[in-house]
Amino acid sequence: MQRRTSSASIMVPLLGVFTLAVSVSFHPGCKASQLTSHGTEVALLGSEPIGCEELGEVVAYGGGVVGGYSKKSVIVDSATNNARNQAAELGATHILLEEPDLVHGTGKATEHNMQPAMGHGDGAAATANVRGIAYKCPPGTEPPTVAETLSGAALPKVENPPAAISLLPLGKLERIVVFQRLPATPTTEASEVEVLRLEDEAEIQQVAGSLSELAADPLKYVPTHRVELVGELGTQSLLYGFGYLKYANATYRLTTGTFERVLQLVQPPQPSEKSEPKP
Repeated sequence: MQRRTSSASIMVPLLGVFTLAVSVSFHPGCKASQLTSHGTEVALLGSEPIGCEELGEVVAYGGGVVGGYSKKSVIVDSATNNARNQAAELGATHILLEEPDLVHGTGKATEHNMQPAMGHGDGAAATANVRGIAYKCPPGTEPPTVAETLSGAALPKVENPPAAISLLPLGKLERIVVFQRLPATPTTEASEVEVLRLEDEAEIQQVAGSLSELAADPLKYVPTHRVELVGELGTQSLLYGFGYLKYANATYRLTTGTFERVLQLVQPPQPSEKSEPKP
């Protein structure tokens, strides 16, 4: 006589297999990507170095489909480690990274994946992407940073007299437009967003005048904004970042704060609240 197998005896091993599969699938989201042996030798910079060779831009990601189940710090660490690994492949000793951009679900999942059981968005995906510049610095030396340079600790001597950016080919300036540069994400390309449009003639002249008070400087940096100068005869753009301008493949250091103040490129210091004297 043939013996029948009960439904309970069948479901137990299947449930065990499913539990194991879930455990294996979500395990990668629990810890950050690991550094390679060469990646551990790439140091992180707090600001732009001086006297180092620029090797190129690095874009790295951390997280992914299981990223939504990981802590933000784990995803950011993954992206940072991947960036250091890529920089090592370029032969870099240091890397300067921008602030990481954390992106949750894209909302572009296929129809059957639009309603994840756990999490939100595109299958609960969460990704951190970072962009930076890889540098090769002299062995055994820690490169000075922009902060140290501006404080005077390692301020390079300016061999040339103060430089000026000529706006004469543009004719009379009609307006100045400031764009903030946005980094790429896993689903979008790098882009810009307009943050200021200046059409007041007096303020335009202030900005134009500040471009005659510059110092030529070999510093390389990561630009944060693009300043578009629109004149009656043409248009010209300057790249701005951390007190520096790039124009026609040359780098200039601003020697006054007029350019940044008028174009609102830096936040003015907030006055401290003073407690009123007691009567």
